[in-house]
Amino acid sequence: MTDETESGPPQKTVAELLAQHGAQPEGGRRRRRRAADDEDEAPEPTRGRRAPSVSDTAPQANIDRVSGDTPPPPNRPPRRSRPQDSG
Repeated sequence: MTDETESGPPQKTVAELLAQHGAQPEGGRRRRRRAADDEDEAPEPTRGRRAPSVSDTAPQANIDRVSGDTPPPPNRPPRRSRPQDSG
């Protein structure tokens, strides 16, 4: 299924590309990152937060940083409590 309305080269579907190139990456096996040379060495402790690891995602790292032991910035107004319904 290709799109013939564009003036450029026709775009191919994923199925067509897999049929043409196969499911393997072009370079063969994917390369993996090399493990640290000193696996016995413990990471430096962080102040109340867990040390970042390879499996951490950027959003989770941001959540950990924000919810850490740092106070809110001085230019931020204090939180107001939500009004309770009186009904």
